[in-house]
Amino acid sequence: MVYDPLLLDISRITEKGYFEERKELFWNTYRNLRAEKTGSDSYRYEVAGSIEMPNYLCKYEVTLSEHLEGDIKERFNYFKRELNRELEFLEEKFQKKNWLILLRKQLADISNRSISIELTAPYGKVISSELKTNIKLFKSEFSLQYYKSGLKKNWKMKYLRDMENDNGRFEDFFHRLKGEELLGQETNLVHFRQFFSNEIPSKKMFWAGKKAPLLTLFSELESGGYISTHNKGTALKNCFYFDFPFNKPSSETALTSKGNISNIQDMIKELDI
Repeated sequence: MVYDPLLLDISRITEKGYFEERKELFWNTYRNLRAEKTGSDSYRYEVAGSIEMPNYLCKYEVTLSEHLEGDIKERFNYFKRELNRELEFLEEKFQKKNWLILLRKQLADISNRSISIELTAPYGKVISSELKTNIKLFKSEFSLQYYKSGLKKNWKMKYLRDMENDNGRFEDFFHRLKGEELLGQETNLVHFRQFFSNEIPSKKMFWAGKKAPLLTLFSELESGGYISTHNKGTALKNCFYFDFPFNKPSSETALTSKGNISNIQDMIKELDI
């Protein structure tokens, strides 16, 4: 699964090297603090008191399990702060809701992956349990009820091929559009896939090119049997930012030069296996 960029740090929790990295950091901190080892996975350290009580020492004991739990909480807190910032830039409630639905699905996948982590007890269970706890908190803090919308959904875009089993052709097509400076560099593959999966992207994408190549691209995709849509113009306006006014595609002008049209067709060939 291709994860939303905001979830990359959280997804790494289920990777093979995560535990070893955190364990090494835990014991590096122990050495730097010149702490006292109190068990196979714990240590105690002392911190001087306040200016008023300089001779008073505060004692703290830390376990590796607590260290793992703290790191996971910190990753989720950072994720939620960044998500709140991003949500402020989305004007439509339906976009916010669909992004949250996507994030929930991906977090569920991460949680399922954590179950199969093979670590010495109790660390695999600690990681899996802490992930589930923080996902539950995330769902309660970012409720879908607030983002209810009565928007009609009959205008969406459906890709008629199997993008998951095409040997990376759909992704090649995405990168080709970026390379030709038609898609903005801010646009990511997750939202591009959503757009072509009969879904409303959780975040609007940026069309960096001019109007004529945009119209030609989607006309060629439609006539070539790559996509189907009930209302191409509405789909594009709701899912892309443009630097130009956009009316009905039928009243707009597509490319007329054979060379330019051929270039668009060549990009679309990236989709052919």
